Amino acid sequence: MLEAVQITINSKILEALQNLCQDMEELEAQHTALVSLLSRTLYQSQCLLEKNEQTVLETQALHSLDSLCKQVAVLIAMKKVPLHKASPNDLSSLKEFRDYALVASITCPDKIKGTEQP
Repeated sequence: MLEAVQITINSKILEALQNLCQDMEELEAQHTALVSLLSRTLYQSQCLLEKNEQTVLETQALHSLDSLCKQVAVLIAMKKVPLHKASPNDLSSLKEFRDYALVASITCPDKIKGTEQP
């Protein structure tokens, strides 16, 4: 009878070990799937972050360009750039316009380089 009890205990232990092995295999499969999902999520997040950073830089550059255009428009409106007398073939007017653009780039270099904060 003692031998029968020992056999029963051994079979229960063996069954528990087999169940444990199956559970471990399932956990390993779940772990692999979760690591893969996490890797894909990290990759997608990185791509979105890079795209967002690129968009931010483009937006800052557009804001800087817009700001510079507004400054030039103010100069024209104040008649500091004599465009009202300019003709397409008038090189002196174009040179004056270039000179004013150069002055604007010197006095507001952050707006030219795209570092102005919107």
